[in-house]
Amino acid sequence: MFKWLLVLLLCVSTHSANAQMRVASINMCADQLLLLMAARENIVSLSYLSADSQYSGWTAQAQKFPLNYAGAEEIVTLEPDLVLAGQYSDPMVIRLLRQQGIDVYQMTRPQYLEQLFDEALAVGQLLDREDVAKRLIDSWQRDIARLIAQGNSGLKPRLAIVGPNGFTEGAGSLRDQMLQQAGIINIAAELGLVGNSAFTLEQLIVSRPDLIALEDSTRNVHSLAQRLLQHPAIGNLPTMAVELPANMWSCPGPSYVQALGALIEAKLSWQARQDNVIEQ
Repeated sequence: MFKWLLVLLLCVSTHSANAQMRVASINMCADQLLLLMAARENIVSLSYLSADSQYSGWTAQAQKFPLNYAGAEEIVTLEPDLVLAGQYSDPMVIRLLRQQGIDVYQMTRPQYLEQLFDEALAVGQLLDREDVAKRLIDSWQRDIARLIAQGNSGLKPRLAIVGPNGFTEGAGSLRDQMLQQAGIINIAAELGLVGNSAFTLEQLIVSRPDLIALEDSTRNVHSLAQRLLQHPAIGNLPTMAVELPANMWSCPGPSYVQALGALIEAKLSWQARQDNVIEQ
């Protein structure tokens, strides 16, 4: 009887400690993991970018919480026990927060899917929600496996990613791995480009892509990405355009599954078009 009472007291103590933990995020990608794993009462603030639909697909959830602009003074006044930051968060802000005795965890930007799972698990452990993190990762893995099985057949289209300012994603990037999983050839990797690289109009024309994935966070018709697509030389190519808004894959995580599904759907549409051409 005494042993069971002791266990119960320990559980209550742990729950109480978790309920009192105050967590703030100054990074949009960290916001997503926090929203998925933390108890609502533990979240004291999220990045303002999460409430901007141009960049985030989590605006409805984010608007329920106080938003911050990643300033050291505003974060200190929130009195958080833990702050989640990004790989490229302002190092001076992080240093000032740590000088105030606030724990700061800087997330890295995963380049491979396994790193994404590791990062989610690390955040779950910091929040003392490792069980939630593991269930989340299992769910992602099942969804990804299902999508890969759905699209892993037939001809492989060649795709060019055209992002803001004409940049693309080459070999050694998470998006390149996503394309491989979707059964799609990444033209940037085919051209020998690595990571985040500039993609010129000439390269786009000569490569003659089957698909062009337009990733434009502003969806601005005057953006370089849009101008590339409107060029007459591109218009003459038998190319399908795939819209992948930045808020779908700006952050590795739950949106990865959504973006992978959109790519596979585009691949299947392209394959159907090829079948119709052959029949004619």
